[in-house]
Amino acid sequence: MLLMLAESYIQQGNTGSQPLALINQVRSRPSVSAPLYTSLGGQSAAMSILMRERQLELTGEQSRYFDLIRWGIAKQTINAERLIEDGTQPFQDKNVLFPIPLAEKNANSAVAKDVSGDWN
Repeated sequence: MLLMLAESYIQQGNTGSQPLALINQVRSRPSVSAPLYTSLGGQSAAMSILMRERQLELTGEQSRYFDLIRWGIAKQTINAERLIEDGTQPFQDKNVLFPIPLAEKNANSAVAKDVSGDWN
């Protein structure tokens, strides 16, 4: 929750003491004891710091994918990792959307007009 609140401050352009204190609160827990940040820099640098903190803090909690989608970097990040692993780039633009259920397409003619190959 602390990192989500810090992200909301950063997205609003506030990179001062509020998001810094929240990120440092996560880093200063006794089980972590990581060095504290003295500054977050500008909005771009602060967002980079926050992205890294969420990646480290939430490892194994299945929230990374949704972070990548929300930040608009899912395609480039996943494809870059897969290119190194097995030489493929499987993530497509449509993968940021959920497929439209067939029952909804059949029942709602307004939806069917916008759908191309099960993806909106």
